[in-house]
Amino acid sequence: MIRLILYLVLAGGFAIIVSWFAEQTGQTTIIWLDTEVSLPTSLAIGGMIGLFVVAGFCAWLFRKFLSWPGLIAYNWRERRRRDGEKALAIGMVAFAAGDIKRARRQAKKSEKLLGSGILPDLLSAQTAHATGDTKASLRYFQALAKDRQTAYFGQIGLMRLYHQTGNDSDSKEAAEQALLIEKNSLPAIMKLLADALANQAWEEAHARVDRLIALRQAEQKHQPSDRLFSDNPQADNAVMPSGQLANLPLLAAYLCLFIAELQADDRAKLKWLTLAADYPAPLPAAILKCAGLEAEQKPKSAIKRLEAGFIRLPHSRIADQLKQISGTNDGQHVAQIGKLAEKTQNRDEAQLIVAEQALACGIWAAASAALSQISAAGHTNRYFMVSARLADAMSGTDAETQTLSREDALFEAATAPHGSGWYCAGCHAPHPDMADSCSQCGVIGQIGWMPAHSQSVSAPILPDRT
Repeated sequence: MIRLILYLVLAGGFAIIVSWFAEQTGQTTIIWLDTEVSLPTSLAIGGMIGLFVVAGFCAWLFRKFLSWPGLIAYNWRERRRRDGEKALAIGMVAFAAGDIKRARRQAKKSEKLLGSGILPDLLSAQTAHATGDTKASLRYFQALAKDRQTAYFGQIGLMRLYHQTGNDSDSKEAAEQALLIEKNSLPAIMKLLADALANQAWEEAHARVDRLIALRQAEQKHQPSDRLFSDNPQADNAVMPSGQLANLPLLAAYLCLFIAELQADDRAKLKWLTLAADYPAPLPAAILKCAGLEAEQKPKSAIKRLEAGFIRLPHSRIADQLKQISGTNDGQHVAQIGKLAEKTQNRDEAQLIVAEQALACGIWAAASAALSQISAAGHTNRYFMVSARLADAMSGTDAETQTLSREDALFEAATAPHGSGWYCAGCHAPHPDMADSCSQCGVIGQIGWMPAHSQSVSAPILPDRT
């Protein structure tokens, strides 16, 4: 509607101008080469306007005639660009669908039509790598690494390519170069961590694990709905055994223990042991070794450390060492750990240890009282084994009888769920004691004192003061 109104306004204006020129009087005389021409002024002005229009049209045709080679070249380049982008898109779809042969054919076509570029080079590198063409993929990844915008991705591609071909030194160098570009690169950090673990470079491995822990904490703080590495660092890892990164704090604690064992100076050793004991996944061995070093010079500090360690991780060995260092008698010791059991979050586990300690000291009333405070969820096979031992110890005495007889407690122990024990965080395999590596899956530093995994434990484990 607006265009129609505008057209009518322009047509009306043009008609008014033509009518005005037609009403004007006067003659225009032109003398040229002894020839005199007289014509109305309105006609002369109209003729000049028409002449300018014709001249402009001729000039436009001339310019078009001169530019037609460039126009043809532009159309040719545009057609090549469209065909190249189409081949690139088809190649990416084919690669995602697993048709590597067609994807590589489309990659070559897009590279021919578009020339060297980020996307053509990337598709060519991926298809060459997938088909096992090491030389071609190496060439493409090196080209990506030279471009400032794609340097990081080129280095990551080179890192993985060198790793698969067994060139560990170049793979490590590419990972280090990737970290210089992107300091939070997960693939690069994991590659360097895998190399450090394989070479037993514990301090370097500890630095890498601490970096992964910091990245997880930062992401959980700012994006609590997202999960780092899909809640599993192994998801972006192809350089180490599955399950190696199942529990990062536990791995970091183990690495601190390994480093402490290499220290000749007690002060340096205590520093690393303290760091191991302070991780969210504490190890009884770290707490015990720390207290053992402190007991000679600062026994009170050792006692406080053991008490804090028992509150964080109730464990029989911690209770045993606490009694040894504090020098208390049996009754004082049972009362002491009984108070600590009230402060821990895992009260069932702590009260079970109190019952074990009291039973070992012959204080049956305290053992019975501790067992009675354990909730139904804490009635594990270990709970019933302690109950059976207590019933056996009290048989034939004038002491108060237990709710369960020895035979009933043993029967319940056979069918009760497993309690806490030494399990691998990677494969959930049970272990009789703490170990540096898992005998089942081979991962390092993933065996911790933790609840049983209901779907993975196939053999009963009855920890008895382990």
